[in-house]
Amino acid sequence: QLASALFQPFASNAQVEEHACQHYTHAVSWYACTMQRSISFLRLVASRPTHVCQLIVSTRLQPASVSPVWRRLASTASHVVENRYLQQVEAGELEHNPKQIELCQSLDQLYDNLVTHTPPSSNWFSKLLAGKPEITKGLYIWGTVGSGKTMLMDDFFDAIPLERKRRIHFHSFMLDVHARIHSKKMLNIADPIPPVAQDLLNEAYLLCFDEFQVTDVADAMILRRLFEELFKGGLIMISTSNRPPDDLYKGGLQRSQFKPFIPLLKRHTQEICLSSDKDYRLQGLLTKMQQQCFFSPLSDDQTSEMNRLWHDVCDEEGQSVETRTLQLKVRCSRQLSWLVSELVILCYTLFGLRATIIVKSLAVTPVIHAQGRTLEVKRACGQVAWFDFDDLCRSAVAAADYMRITQEFHTVFLSNVPQMEMKDRDAARRFITLIDCMYDNAVKLVWSAETQPEHLFQPKATKLSDSQRMLMDDLNLNMSAVDETNIFTGEDEVFAWKRLVSRLGEMQSEEYWKMCQKFWKGPEGV
Repeated sequence: QLASALFQPFASNAQVEEHACQHYTHAVSWYACTMQRSISFLRLVASRPTHVCQLIVSTRLQPASVSPVWRRLASTASHVVENRYLQQVEAGELEHNPKQIELCQSLDQLYDNLVTHTPPSSNWFSKLLAGKPEITKGLYIWGTVGSGKTMLMDDFFDAIPLERKRRIHFHSFMLDVHARIHSKKMLNIADPIPPVAQDLLNEAYLLCFDEFQVTDVADAMILRRLFEELFKGGLIMISTSNRPPDDLYKGGLQRSQFKPFIPLLKRHTQEICLSSDKDYRLQGLLTKMQQQCFFSPLSDDQTSEMNRLWHDVCDEEGQSVETRTLQLKVRCSRQLSWLVSELVILCYTLFGLRATIIVKSLAVTPVIHAQGRTLEVKRACGQVAWFDFDDLCRSAVAAADYMRITQEFHTVFLSNVPQMEMKDRDAARRFITLIDCMYDNAVKLVWSAETQPEHLFQPKATKLSDSQRMLMDDLNLNMSAVDETNIFTGEDEVFAWKRLVSRLGEMQSEEYWKMCQKFWKGPEGV
């Protein structure tokens, strides 16, 4: 009808020639067919708007061919994370929490943005054609311990249909970064940060960090430059933390050099606070499992019970108890030997860039280098080990040692954890790192302690030790700075200990042990 109304005045004119009438006839037929298809399409949009809008966006031939209107329509209809959460609430697995619902909606919005997001390219020519990269803000989720931050982030990570994504504990990530930097320096690269950042982006442009915290001065000094390169290359970051961004590395040494990282983080992430009066990690704990996993106070009876459980576990392993030495190793990216490097230079000189690439692809293989250190395990049986607290927390060990333990053993017995004061802050920090590594790598823990976890670390104001006074002299600090610097007050350790207590509680639950059986990766690939 619309086509007839448009063309009828021209068709009735006596001066219209015959070929004009033919064009009129074809036009009417085309408009009728187009309107019929449009009506069918609109009915489909009305019945399934999410499917149709996302189909239009996902099947585009070129990024510029999709209207921003369709992008918005496609990005406002998905509730993947929220639906997963509500299903768990209906099943009685979770309690309904309005703040968690709000976080689910923020994660769903990011999910929809990533569905239509164009991944960053490592090819310089593609970058030139693409122009300025599209900025998609990630999320920085912070709040009280046990409020569900990690659970919801993991639901998002499992649901997002991306190949280049990575979920990792921040401790493990920084160990990996330092190993990569060391590898680049071995290749005589003067500034290793940009190539390390590019390697990380090539592997994953979506990074999900659990427990984002900065306590090490070496980490603090490289974070700003590293994440400048990562964000410039199109990184999208989601992280959970117990501290707001402004409190990161608060009271740390050389914090003035770390501060520029905070506004950088805020520009590329949306800050979300998720706090709860209830610690959801502590739900579902079984009294029987707690008695089997945690022994306190230290006594002969408790030691006997712990030894009995050790022998039961060893019987299941079916192997004898032995002393074992672990070689600490680090997996490096592809390394070039001196000979291959010379060959690459020669091929580039004689035959150009293509020959250089071919030589690299044929001659370069992944290599695992030993760090030159070993870790002695005094009691090991199969994939179960027994350590004393002093061996792991009062000796010269670090996160790399703990990661090696979690790769070798699925169950760790830890005995004689004492009550600690301010003078024991180094041991307390090592214990926190140890538990974080075990928790993130699904390792079961059986342990004994002098008292309950929440009372194990009780920092009190004491006189400065000789080593602390020497540190003050080295840093030119006066006594007024002592009360403001965490290295003397132990504020960081007290803050981290609250989170540790929550994790230790969860690690004694039956649910955690079942999860460990399913997700522990084992020594393969180490």
